[in-house]
Amino acid sequence: MSSRTRVVLLTLFSGAWAASPAGATPDSGYGVRVEAGGYESLDFGFTALPAVDGGEFTAFAEADREIFGLRGEATAFYEEGLGFLPRLTASAETVAAPGDRLASAATGIQGFRFDGQGPTELVIDYQLSGDVTQGSNAESFIGADVFVYLGYDVAFTSLLNLRTEEVPAEDRLAESVRTLTASGSISDQLRFLILPGEDFYVAAELVASAERGGVADARSTLTLSFEDTTDLIAALPLSIPEPASGAALLLAGAGLLRRRQAER
Repeated sequence: MSSRTRVVLLTLFSGAWAASPAGATPDSGYGVRVEAGGYESLDFGFTALPAVDGGEFTAFAEADREIFGLRGEATAFYEEGLGFLPRLTASAETVAAPGDRLASAATGIQGFRFDGQGPTELVIDYQLSGDVTQGSNAESFIGADVFVYLGYDVAFTSLLNLRTEEVPAEDRLAESVRTLTASGSISDQLRFLILPGEDFYVAAELVASAERGGVADARSTLTLSFEDTTDLIAALPLSIPEPASGAALLLAGAGLLRRRQAER
């Protein structure tokens, strides 16, 4: 292990970092995964697991599920024009009569190595857009979680587990959690300092949750893009065209869903 000191927003942090082999990129902990149509009866407590696709080292995942007339979709894939960052979509639709909740989620995690010549501030622009129609209890939402962290062989897991179990505080570079409870869009930026030879991950999670007649449609996607990809090497540089079905994507929607439930 070697020690390093980094300057972020004029604040000094120090910590340990395990260097990766020269010219390498993170060798694990990246991929895309989706969950579509996880169901819960709010009145009777009945639950049904979602359809799942993707996993570690995969570059494309797509799933859809219909249950009791309710439908959920999700997709996730890397896109070359975005610097091989994940592009996510998700949707969930319920009917007005029963007390139902349906959720779809997509997660994409990509690893990078920075081969520049000096400390550099990287900027990721992202936009969350979609349509939300509230049901009888105004609890439908679309949520996006973006997390950037240092590492070389970090576990492939949900953003909730990454924060609470896998990534120490000193390795967290940038993060943002945003929510839409009505139709619209949100734009944001993540800025972080990276040093030559460092490995890092960009993780994104999108959740669409609809309740009691509500609709949460993020098929307009969560889109991430680097402002400058110079000297960045992606761990999985595969370009997959956007699927014609226009479904939705993300991993372990439980993280954002639990966060929303805890706020009630």
